[in-house]
Amino acid sequence: MSTVLAVLEQRDGAIRKVSHEVVTGARRLADALGAGANVDALVLAAGPVRGTDQLGGFGADKVITLTNAGFGMYAPEGYARAIAERMNTAGYGAVLFAASAMGKDLAPRVAARLGRPLVQDITDLSVAGGAVIAIRPVYAGKALLKCYEQIKYFHAFEIEVFHFGFRSRWSVNPSIAGVFDYFFAKDSA
Repeated sequence: MSTVLAVLEQRDGAIRKVSHEVVTGARRLADALGAGANVDALVLAAGPVRGTDQLGGFGADKVITLTNAGFGMYAPEGYARAIAERMNTAGYGAVLFAASAMGKDLAPRVAARLGRPLVQDITDLSVAGGAVIAIRPVYAGKALLKCYEQIKYFHAFEIEVFHFGFRSRWSVNPSIAGVFDYFFAKDSA
């Protein structure tokens, strides 16, 4: 069984709406992984956080609030250390962050602390053959890149808060160490 961690954002003691999308993305990944995979939602705050009681409706199996007076305002090193320690003790298979300013700052710090890969700005997740497939836009959104990652270790994914509706025209799958499929969007002209 693999557990997926959704790192949530709060401001002034309330869950930010982008956190709902992160939990939903984590739930989709956990369901695709199968075998009873769970979703833990993690929020760092100075005290109780409003809105955590609603996260089950977005797919969270458990909500964990780490409280410390220093978590009242975003502090990158403190947040990264706390999340990395939680990752080490709980043994999560994957972690998802929002592709917000905070998520784009925090996810690389956590990945670096743990020495694990990071796939940024993804718009979709799926699982095939035991590998997580992350889709992300490239070339100013004119193409989509498929990144394949084995869930054996920690993988951090940043979920974009918007979704593309591209249709693939053709793909290339070169036999190199990393496997990438490029899906080019249909020309708008």
